[in-house]
Amino acid sequence: MAVHRGCLTLPVLERPGGRPGDGNDVQINFNPDVPNSKYKSAGFDLTIPDFFAPGSDLILSPLVTLDGAFPAHANCHNLNP
Repeated sequence: MAVHRGCLTLPVLERPGGRPGDGNDVQINFNPDVPNSKYKSAGFDLTIPDFFAPGSDLILSPLVTLDGAFPAHANCHNLNP
């Protein structure tokens, strides 16, 4: 569950641990509209099939990406080769 612990550090994490679908999936909901979140919505959910085990998917809702307008992201040479 290192992924789950890592997600808890994100200020945009809204509600971890939802169990949509057949009850075997894990959905993590993000709110990229939080002030100073440094992330933005990609506009869709990302489902990673069989992430935990066969038949147990991970759903990131919505998928969040780095906000390119945030100065640290815009000027980072590792993100902008």
